[in-house]
Amino acid sequence: MSFSATRHAWTIKVTTAKDMLVLLALAEHSDAQGECFPSTRRLAQMTKLSVRTVRRAILSLEKSGHISVERRKRNSMVQRSSVYRLSFVEILEVLDPLRATVSPGCGHSVTH
Repeated sequence: MSFSATRHAWTIKVTTAKDMLVLLALAEHSDAQGECFPSTRRLAQMTKLSVRTVRRAILSLEKSGHISVERRKRNSMVQRSSVYRLSFVEILEVLDPLRATVSPGCGHSVTH
Protein backbone atom coordinates (compact mmCIF):
# COMPACT_ATOMS: atom_id res chain seq x y z
CA MET A 1 0.00 0.00 0.00
CA SER A 2 2.72 2.47 0.79
CA PHE A 3 3.73 2.78 -2.88
CA SER A 4 0.20 3.66 -3.96
CA ALA A 5 -0.31 6.05 -1.04
CA THR A 6 3.09 7.65 -1.54
CA ARG A 7 2.44 8.10 -5.26
CA HIS A 8 -0.91 9.73 -4.54
CA ALA A 9 0.52 11.88 -1.73
CA TRP A 10 2.60 13.73 -4.32
CA THR A 11 -0.65 15.05 -5.85
CA ILE A 12 -2.04 16.47 -2.60
CA LYS A 13 -2.01 20.26 -2.27
CA VAL A 14 -0.29 21.20 0.98
CA THR A 15 0.85 24.59 2.25
CA THR A 16 4.57 23.92 2.82
CA ALA A 17 7.35 21.61 1.73
CA LYS A 18 7.65 20.48 5.36
CA ASP A 19 4.01 19.37 5.34
CA MET A 20 4.68 17.46 2.11
CA LEU A 21 7.71 15.69 3.58
CA VAL A 22 5.73 14.58 6.61
CA LEU A 23 2.76 13.50 4.46
CA LEU A 24 5.09 11.45 2.25
CA ALA A 25 6.69 9.84 5.32
CA LEU A 26 3.25 8.94 6.70
CA ALA A 27 2.22 7.53 3.31
CA GLU A 28 5.39 5.45 3.24
CA HIS A 29 4.42 3.89 6.58
CA SER A 30 0.73 3.40 5.81
CA ASP A 31 -1.07 0.09 5.47
CA ALA A 32 -3.87 -0.75 3.01
CA GLN A 33 -6.37 1.20 5.12
CA GLY A 34 -4.14 4.27 5.17
CA GLU A 35 -3.24 3.87 8.84
CA CYS A 36 0.19 4.05 10.43
CA PHE A 37 1.77 4.84 13.76
CA PRO A 38 5.37 6.00 13.38
CA SER A 39 6.78 8.07 16.20
CA THR A 40 7.48 11.74 15.65
CA ARG A 41 11.15 10.91 16.21
CA ARG A 42 11.00 8.39 13.34
CA LEU A 43 9.28 10.93 11.09
CA ALA A 44 11.91 13.52 12.01
CA GLN A 45 14.70 11.09 11.10
CA MET A 46 13.08 10.30 7.74
CA THR A 47 12.37 13.90 6.79
CA LYS A 48 15.50 15.49 8.30
CA LEU A 49 13.21 17.89 10.19
CA SER A 50 13.16 18.57 13.91
CA VAL A 51 10.62 16.74 16.07
CA ARG A 52 8.98 20.09 16.80
CA THR A 53 8.65 20.87 13.08
CA VAL A 54 7.18 17.42 12.45
CA ARG A 55 4.58 18.04 15.17
CA ARG A 56 3.66 21.38 13.58
CA ALA A 57 3.35 19.72 10.16
CA ILE A 58 1.10 17.01 11.62
CA LEU A 59 -1.16 19.68 13.13
CA SER A 60 -1.24 21.51 9.79
CA LEU A 61 -2.07 18.32 7.86
CA GLU A 62 -4.76 17.47 10.39
CA LYS A 63 -6.27 20.97 10.25
CA SER A 64 -6.36 20.86 6.44
CA GLY A 65 -8.12 17.48 6.50
CA HIS A 66 -5.37 15.46 4.82
CA ILE A 67 -4.92 13.23 7.87
CA SER A 68 -6.74 12.40 11.05
CA VAL A 69 -4.91 11.62 14.27
CA GLU A 70 -5.94 9.37 17.12
CA ARG A 71 -3.82 10.36 20.08
CA ARG A 72 -3.59 7.38 22.43
CA LYS A 73 -2.42 7.17 26.01
CA ARG A 74 -1.35 4.16 28.07
CA ASN A 75 -2.56 5.79 31.22
CA SER A 76 -3.22 9.35 32.21
CA MET A 77 0.49 10.22 32.19
CA VAL A 78 2.20 8.27 29.39
CA GLN A 79 1.74 8.98 25.67
CA ARG A 80 1.60 6.00 23.29
CA SER A 81 2.12 6.18 19.57
CA SER A 82 -0.53 8.16 17.76
CA VAL A 83 -2.43 6.49 14.94
CA TYR A 84 -2.45 8.50 11.73
CA ARG A 85 -5.05 7.94 9.02
CA LEU A 86 -4.50 9.30 5.53
CA SER A 87 -7.76 10.86 4.34
CA PHE A 88 -7.02 10.33 0.66
CA VAL A 89 -6.85 6.52 0.99
CA GLU A 90 -10.66 6.46 0.72
CA ILE A 91 -10.25 8.13 -2.69
CA LEU A 92 -7.77 5.45 -3.73
CA GLU A 93 -10.24 2.72 -2.72
CA VAL A 94 -12.91 4.28 -4.95
CA LEU A 95 -10.47 4.64 -7.85
CA ASP A 96 -9.11 1.10 -7.49
CA PRO A 97 -11.44 -1.11 -5.39
CA LEU A 98 -9.39 -4.25 -6.14
CA ARG A 99 -6.21 -2.72 -4.73
CA ALA A 100 -6.85 -4.14 -1.28
CA THR A 101 -8.91 -7.19 -0.45
CA VAL A 102 -9.57 -8.90 2.86
CA SER A 103 -7.76 -12.16 3.23
CA PRO A 104 -10.14 -14.90 4.51
CA GLY A 105 -9.78 -15.84 8.14
CA CYS A 106 -7.28 -13.23 9.25
CA GLY A 107 -9.17 -9.94 8.99
CA HIS A 108 -6.17 -8.11 7.55
CA SER A 109 -5.97 -6.53 4.14
CA VAL A 110 -3.61 -7.89 1.58
CA THR A 111 -2.09 -5.51 -0.94
CA HIS A 112 -1.99 -6.59 -4.57
